[in-house]
Amino acid sequence: MKIKISIISLVCVLITLAGCGEVRTTGVATVGGNEIDLSDAAIWTHGPETQLFMQKSIADTMALIPEDATDIQEKKIWIDASKKFCSSMKLSAKDWLGEVDQVIMSDDGSVSLDVQIDSTDNEVQDSKISKKFEDMALALKKGDLVIFSGTFKKGKRKENQCLETTDFDSKPEFTNQGLVFNFSALAEIPIKSTEKE
Repeated sequence: MKIKISIISLVCVLITLAGCGEVRTTGVATVGGNEIDLSDAAIWTHGPETQLFMQKSIADTMALIPEDATDIQEKKIWIDASKKFCSSMKLSAKDWLGEVDQVIMSDDGSVSLDVQIDSTDNEVQDSKISKKFEDMALALKKGDLVIFSGTFKKGKRKENQCLETTDFDSKPEFTNQGLVFNFSALAEIPIKSTEKE
């Protein structure tokens, strides 16, 4: 998919992918005893340093893609960025923040969970979450916020893929990806409404 950076989308990138133009969960979230006003930015912009590093790397790369770039030029930019990103990216995630996209139960009873982690539609996707998280996951709805830890799976580095995705095609582009993930900790983030009664 070709990415073109308009003035509006570039502004979104420059404010650290805060969720421009998206209708997100609103209210006040409580994380680690701290209150986060979700009217200012999406929950993932308040994540730990490793999560913010991923967001900044993607934003910096998108800002390098000219408006008139060809598909090949764009791919080259992502390949160069991927090499740099791969050398710094850790396979573990601790206390990342995200928004539930979907929870699915298969016919065999296994439960999968997809959680969006940034404003470029990247998600962590665990196709078979641990039994200890199943009851909680089944109570989650699209738009609920979670704090989680776990591990990514290393991608095919010879194809410039940092992290393994659920896509059949390995590619260096790092937007709109389902990232293979294994949750080791998962908890819903409480939200307090800011609407006056």
